[in-house]
Amino acid sequence: MGTVFIVLAVFSSATLAAIAYFARQSQDPDEALGAAIIGFTSLGMALVLALVSVPCIVAGWGLLKHRRWARIIGIVVAALSLIRFPLGTAFGAYALWVLLSKRTEALFEPSSAASA
Repeated sequence: MGTVFIVLAVFSSATLAAIAYFARQSQDPDEALGAAIIGFTSLGMALVLALVSVPCIVAGWGLLKHRRWARIIGIVVAALSLIRFPLGTAFGAYALWVLLSKRTEALFEPSSAASA
């Protein structure tokens, strides 16, 4: 999900920047103000999407390395993603189901990491 948010941040920012560029081509001062608002909105959206994606990417990297802290971050990120209907809810519910199971908990115990 973190990677999807990064791609969305880049795509939406580029699209809104192109719209702002074409709006700025006019000599009308109202359109110049609109272009500036679109530009700042684009920047804000990209920053928010990037900030939301960082914990997802950190948790994913840690889960791949079987780090104990990553399971906790993964549970928090999955719980927070439940409010993003419909895909966030589906991914969050599945992630919680996997991360809270006893079999998964055993993967992150120090003894199983040493033997793996």
